Amino acid sequence: MTDRLKDINHRIQRSSPARTVGRELLTREYAISPAGGSITGLIDRALVYVNADKAERNESVEATVDLFFQLAMTSSAARFLEVGAKEATASVRAAKTLGIDDVRAFEANPYTYERFAKHHADTGVDYQHLAVGEEVSTIEFNVRLTDQGQPRADGQGSMLRRSNYKPGYVTASVECVPLDEVLRGEPAVPTAMWIDVEGASSAVLRGAVDTLRSVVAIIIEVETRRVWDQQEWLHLDIVRFLAEHGLVPVARDRQSRHQFNVVFVPRGSVDDRTRERLAEWRKRVRRARSYDDQRKG
Repeated sequence: MTDRLKDINHRIQRSSPARTVGRELLTREYAISPAGGSITGLIDRALVYVNADKAERNESVEATVDLFFQLAMTSSAARFLEVGAKEATASVRAAKTLGIDDVRAFEANPYTYERFAKHHADTGVDYQHLAVGEEVSTIEFNVRLTDQGQPRADGQGSMLRRSNYKPGYVTASVECVPLDEVLRGEPAVPTAMWIDVEGASSAVLRGAVDTLRSVVAIIIEVETRRVWDQQEWLHLDIVRFLAEHGLVPVARDRQSRHQFNVVFVPRGSVDDRTRERLAEWRKRVRRARSYDDQRKG
């Protein structure tokens, strides 16, 4: 083991929140940095930063989202799918900034859909009231209630429930369709995906096996511990599943200690332009700490 790997291994052993992730990635075939041949870069980005303050966390989220869109542009994405869209901000950005013509946003919460649908008449986004899951069905979607007992038109409804959410839920019957079914019969084109489904990623991804063959970039929110009742997959489960379908993680933000966003790209797709994007991202994330230290000083 090189001195660099020994140092990383020591950091993993010392940093308990990173221990599981680090050990797993150290021994997995897909733990390869974008530079190719070395796993050190990916391990560095897998380590959990437990001392980040709010400004640093926000900067890391913004930088990682920007990276995702840059990678989608670099890979000439021609289709954009946003699952768990809320107001579909990401889809609007894909349509306006990247110039993607085929942009579809899926929102299962009927109250959220009603709140935002009127804003998409001229955004270039096909904003649809659908749940995305593993099979064609009708599901009982869980809508959070306010303290006053009113349905929340926010982005935190889910197929799952949180037992510790005291105001409780109201359910709504919603049509559920797998992405593979949505795209059945359509030509395969380079596709970028944004997934934020409040713990239900397992159902979304299992219903998108064919779709994943055309994916050039994914950003997905993951958790390192179960937040929702009956949540199936955590961070490493998602990493393993996507690796089986040829996608590897290249970056993550510091949204919070146990919940964050990870960017995946196809294995073997990283070229010089992508490496440049990742280098820019690393500098930006590291600068957040420098600015924070200067402010405190």
